[in-house]
Order: sequence, then structure tokens, then C-alpha cells
Amino acid sequence: MKKQGHYPPRHENYVFHGVGHIINIQIDDLKHIAKNAVVLIIVFGLAVVPCMYSYFNIAASWAPYDNVDKLKVAVANNDEGYKSDLLPIRLNIGMFSGEDINPVIKYYTNQKLNAVSPKVTDKASAALQEQIDKAFAETASNALISVFNTIDVFFDEEQTQSLLDDLDDRMGRVENNLVFASETVNAYTAMIGSLTDLMEITQQSLDSQNLMNSAGDSLAELQSLLDDTSGELQAASVKLENCIREVKEAADSEDIDDISELLSQNTDLLASLWASPVEVETVPVFGMENYGSSMAPFYTALSLWVGGTIMVAMMKVNISEEKKKALEKKRKVTHTEQYFGRLGIFLIIGFLQSTIIGLVDLYVLGVQHTDPFLFMLACWLSSFVYVMLIYTLTISFGDAGKAVAVILMVIQVAGSGGTFPIELAPDVFRNLYPLLPFVHTMDALRECIAGMYRNDYWIEMGTLALYLIPILILGLVLRRPVIRLNHFIEEKLEEVKFI
Repeated sequence: MKKQGHYPPRHENYVFHGVGHIINIQIDDLKHIAKNAVVLIIVFGLAVVPCMYSYFNIAASWAPYDNVDKLKVAVANNDEGYKSDLLPIRLNIGMFSGEDINPVIKYYTNQKLNAVSPKVTDKASAALQEQIDKAFAETASNALISVFNTIDVFFDEEQTQSLLDDLDDRMGRVENNLVFASETVNAYTAMIGSLTDLMEITQQSLDSQNLMNSAGDSLAELQSLLDDTSGELQAASVKLENCIREVKEAADSEDIDDISELLSQNTDLLASLWASPVEVETVPVFGMENYGSSMAPFYTALSLWVGGTIMVAMMKVNISEEKKKALEKKRKVTHTEQYFGRLGIFLIIGFLQSTIIGLVDLYVLGVQHTDPFLFMLACWLSSFVYVMLIYTLTISFGDAGKAVAVILMVIQVAGSGGTFPIELAPDVFRNLYPLLPFVHTMDALRECIAGMYRNDYWIEMGTLALYLIPILILGLVLRRPVIRLNHFIEEKLEEVKFI
């Protein structure tokens, strides 16, 4: 008769002991932390350090453009001006002198010292040129029109007609530009109308109701904006056309008084149209209050990943041989039990990391937000997924898994579109973009920061949760064939003594 202990355990006892082993490992880990002050300090550091990473990066990029006055710019002005023989004003162009002389601003930029500062000063130089052009055009236009008001004092009949022809030509070019801009806007409006029709046909044949409705609403808003823009351009064109017609009628009548009176009534309109025929009004959609809030999703996701990476670098993912032998006095510890047993302490520390990071973002840095709970929920789920992935890679492949986790972090920093639009990245990053966990964390956080749009937040959260499926397959099934190989590699590394 066989001894009772040699019989295989019943299924319910096997499950019970399996869960018991997992709980036993997790409770034992917590006891070790509570009893050892050094370990407690290390765990505290593991929970706090990732938050410092996000804090300093977000704080440093909070409002960089408020400090552009700190950039050193040297300006040298050698302008001597030009006095026209015809008009008592000083100009640096050949408008009245007959000479083809344009003013030149030489802009020197040192691109060696910093990667960003040249871009900032480039933008400043372009804005300066635009302001100078606009100010000059408006000032010169007002001066020119004022001259026309006393035109009989300075010019004879032939010169007067020449200047009137030039005025008519300039006004005509502005009108043509306005008409062309209006026609361009109308063309885009027609194209959007065609896209809307195509989407309605596609919607009837595909099961993508929410996506099509979302895209359709966006196109409708864009079409409405273009219609308004086209109307404003046409109105400006009509006003200018009426002014041109009146100037021509006055010129044909050869009555200088009529021309002077007409131009004096439209001085501001003509000067404004010549200086800036079209004005752009920026309307923020899901606006960001500051640059730091814009960068918060990227640095928050990066900090959560850094937290998981630090944990596998500081903590062991496998239970000790001593603990394993103690558990096997009752029954052999399976690889699944070892996997879930040690995972518990990693998830607890990951939860602390994500909670501290989220709270510091919201209430210490003051990151813009519309729903703080959903912001925290996105941090918690992201940390859960990241820790699971990094832990699984490490317990499956050992030190090689840690290296893979670091490589994945580097790839996501470059290819997740956190700092620059992904459209500007090389093809390899654009192809990897949809597969990177960072992308879905950042999109979910942006919804909480700038405002929700339909179900985008929950779509990103659901997509992020789907990563758990391949993670568990790797940790529970695919890693088993390589366990012996990992043990062999670890033994060889121990022999080297310095790795």
C-alpha cells in the first residue's frame, strides 16, 4: 500500500496551495521591508525618485518663452538713410530715387552653443522682418496718400498721372491677392465637401460609426471656418474694388481736389490693406495654458517607465533559494507562482510611484487639468502596464531583459511624438509609433489636461490595457523554454566575478 503523501494532490488543493504560495511570498516581502530600516529607506527612494525626474523636467520647460529676453542678441545699426530729391522724407529704398536699393538686415546666429536657441532667434528675426515690412508699408502708404492730398504742390500733371497709375497698379495687385486667397479658400471648402460626401458613403459600408461621426464633425467645423474666412476676404476685396473704382473715376475727371478728398476719406483703409491684406486670428482648440502642461504627458510617461526600470535594477525578481525550499516542504513551487508571488511588491511600489508622480504634476507643479481623477487613473494604469512589462522581461530573460527595457525606453523617447510631431520623424519611428505604450499614455493624459473629446480617453486606456495580454503570455508561457538558458548564463556570469 502506497503512502498517502505519494498521491498527486486533488485539483482544489493544488489551486489552494498555489494561491497560498503566492500570498505567502508577497506577505513575506512586506514583512522584510517593515522589519529592515535600510530596505524601507530603499523602497522609499524607489517610490520618490521617479517623481523627481518628472518634476525637474516639467518645471524646467514650464514657460521657456517667457524668458527669451535672457537670450543675448547684439544689434548694430549702420543705417544712414536716404533723402529723396522729390519728397522731404528719409527712406532707405529706391521708391522715389529710381535706384534699386533694398535695405538688408544681416542676421548672424551661433548654432554651436545650443540646439534650440537658434530656432528661437530665427523666429524672432522673422517676426522682426514682418513687423518692419508691415510698419513700413503702412507708414509709407499713409505718407504717400498724404502726399496725394497735396499733389498739386509737388508734381506737374505728367508726374501726377504717373503716380496715380502706380497707385492704381498697387491697389489692383492687392485686390488680385485677395481674390486669389478667396478662391483658394473656396477650393479647400469644395474639397472638404467632397470628403464629407465620401465619408457618408464609407460610413454606410463600414462599421465605424463613432470614428466617422468624429471625423465628420471636425470637417464640418473646418468647412464653417473656411466659409467665414472666404466671406471676409470677399468683403475686403469688394471694399478695395469700390475704392479703386472711385480713384479711377477721380483720375479720369482730372480733378485733383476729388482725388485728394477721396484718398483722405480712405487713408486708414488703404494703408491697412497695403500693409497687411489678410490678418490671421488664432483660435485655440483644446488650448494649453503653458508649455509645461504641454510637455507633462511625455515626461510623466517617461518617469513611470524610469520607475519600473529602477526597480528591476535594485530589486530581485526571483525568490531566494531559501524561501523556495521553505515553500517546497509542502509542495513544489511552480514558475507561475514565482512569477505572481514576487510581482506583488513591484506593483505596490509602482502604484506608489504613479500616485506621487500624478499628485506632484497636478498640485505641486500645477499642471493644467480638467479631471484630476481620470488623470490619476491614467497614471495608475500606465504604471501597472509598464511595471508588468519590465518585470516580465527581466524575469524571463534576466539581465538581457533589463537591457531590452532600456532600449524600449530609448526608442519611445525618440519615436513617441512627445517633443516633436511624429510626422517629422524618420520612417522607422513612424512605423513603430502605433505600437509604443508611451503613445497611449500621453494621449490619455492629454485628454485629461486639455479637455475630453468623445471617447478618446477610454479608447486609449483600453488600448493600453491590451498590452497585458502579450505580457502575460510571455511571462507565463513563452519564458519557460528559456529558464534553463537563463540559469546557465547567470552561472557563467557569477564565475566572471565582475558582471
